[in-house]
Amino acid sequence: MKKNVKKVAIFSTIGLLSVSSISCSRNSQFEEIDSRIEDMTIDSTDSISLTLEDEFHISISDEASEYLDNSCVQDALDGRMDHGDYKELSDVSYMYFSQRLKEDNPEYARENLAVSYEEEPVISMNGISYLPDAMVGEYLNDFYLLQQGMVSQDEQLPEYAFDVAKDMMRLAVVEVEVDSHREDNQVFVKEKK
Repeated sequence: MKKNVKKVAIFSTIGLLSVSSISCSRNSQFEEIDSRIEDMTIDSTDSISLTLEDEFHISISDEASEYLDNSCVQDALDGRMDHGDYKELSDVSYMYFSQRLKEDNPEYARENLAVSYEEEPVISMNGISYLPDAMVGEYLNDFYLLQQGMVSQDEQLPEYAFDVAKDMMRLAVVEVEVDSHREDNQVFVKEKK
């Protein structure tokens, strides 16, 4: 009996360590994505989507490229925006997020997407609420700051626009997954294959 307990304890510990190391490597992978995106500068004559494809060795769909390569996204990165550009960036960014979510989860292609903000952002589709993970949550928080900054004429508006443009780039290099099979419905990112 003691041998079985020891074996179970050893296998449990190994399993726990394996899950922890996978989790740590996943986090460090996204930290690397974060730092690479933060350090990227894209010349205004270059395509954002093609630059990301070359840098990360991924494929970005034509639909996602349309939003990423919109001139307002490049203007946000360059800090060359006026009030109308902020509104366009807000619209383009929201449509881009919806498109990315539905592209990676075709079963939700016909669903209406809504985001509400109480304490934290919550994504709703077809009457079901989903909590975003850290990367998606950061994008939604930055998007919210951009919207609120437009209303209040916040002097940090160029920074909010820059952050939203960088968040769009981050979402381009990962897959945005919807998980409705667990008790805590979640929208999260995972490595793009």
